[in-house]
Amino acid sequence: MKVNISVPNLRLFVGNIPKSKGKEEITEEFGKLTAGLTEVIIYSSPDDKKKNRGFCFLEYESHKAASLAKRRLGTGRIKVWGCDIIVDWADPQEEPDEETMSKVKVLYVRNLTVHCTEESLKDSFEAYGNVERVKKIKDYAFIHFEDRVNALKAMEELNGQEMGGANIEVSLAKPPSDKKKKEEISHRSPSPSLHTARHMRHRPPVPGAHMIRAAIARGDYDVDFEYYGYGDYRGGYSDPYYDDYYRYEDFYYDYLPPPPRGVMRRPLP
Repeated sequence: MKVNISVPNLRLFVGNIPKSKGKEEITEEFGKLTAGLTEVIIYSSPDDKKKNRGFCFLEYESHKAASLAKRRLGTGRIKVWGCDIIVDWADPQEEPDEETMSKVKVLYVRNLTVHCTEESLKDSFEAYGNVERVKKIKDYAFIHFEDRVNALKAMEELNGQEMGGANIEVSLAKPPSDKKKKEEISHRSPSPSLHTARHMRHRPPVPGAHMIRAAIARGDYDVDFEYYGYGDYRGGYSDPYYDDYYRYEDFYYDYLPPPPRGVMRRPLP
């Protein structure tokens, strides 16, 4: 019998914030707007360490505090630094079990600058063993090794090393859980139903929605939305589902997040 332990969610994702704002400024601003804020998590741009990626995570002292903050910030009436923010729950990822991770021979490499190309990455990692393929997506990449032992050796040697002008982070890719696979497959139906199409046609635009769609697809909701799940889903070993699931593109672009509270939808015809 499998027992699932429920963990209260304490963390919110906030998108569409100015990239020029630092952790202290974000903490001060959201500390004024909400109660119980305990931690702010931001990710810097690899090409400009002084800038964030346009989103952050807010962690609260309790689920109740986080829920109240989400309700207040998600009304659509609050602007932060003049911006219409996007607010949603951060979605903790289910960690793969040890047996699954013991088969992984794909590395996830993050914090890559524009100077790191697929060719240069392959040259660097192939010093540790045969690399079957490399796929770079924005500022992170998947390195597919033929042999797991070589992948582990490369991870140990290259993690934290400078490459392309920045210190890279190397870890084993994390295959998605069966539950996550089913969820994503259900999102990727080739043609939406008539009801869905009509619903989408009359949905009011969400300011900054393109950011959350891109974010969700990556996990930079890396990310790098490491915490959000997709960010920390770092590919997988040779798996037919992996090739289908991870198109290396923002496949969520056809799906919009729910409109902010307080925004009225026109009735369907």
